[in-house]
Amino acid sequence: MGTLIVFLILFSIFIIMNLLIHKYCMNQHIKVIKQIENEKYTIFKNLKLKQAWNYGFRLNRADLILINKQLIVLIFNSNLNGIIKQAQPVILFYQKEPVQLFNGINSYNKIENIFPLNNGIKILTKVDYFFNKKNLSFEFETTPEQKGQIISCLTDND
Repeated sequence: MGTLIVFLILFSIFIIMNLLIHKYCMNQHIKVIKQIENEKYTIFKNLKLKQAWNYGFRLNRADLILINKQLIVLIFNSNLNGIIKQAQPVILFYQKEPVQLFNGINSYNKIENIFPLNNGIKILTKVDYFFNKKNLSFEFETTPEQKGQIISCLTDND
């Protein structure tokens, strides 16, 4: 009986922590959206996203926002075929320097390289991880039109 109670307590803590993380990340998503309401931007909703690093990977869904030669990624962890959609941190990708800073962005990442794929785009970046630079890739499944808009926005030279 004691083992069952310990299990239920641990399971409850797990659920509560996930709900708190979701709530925090969802508030970050909302902050970013409110800041860009009056600006010119393009949004692509519910794209498939594959994040890869070294030998690991993660499959998610994401909304992409193109604004001022930057790409804002609102990530969602989709479980049970999309029945549960948990908000994840907000990432901003930029080419040279961030053009605009936003409240609510969890990570600003410089694009090391961007590649067109048959069914989308792949962005390579590096992040600091325990005093090491770690290579990360983000693959977005897009339509050909979306792919063209994203690449044009991020690689346009002024």
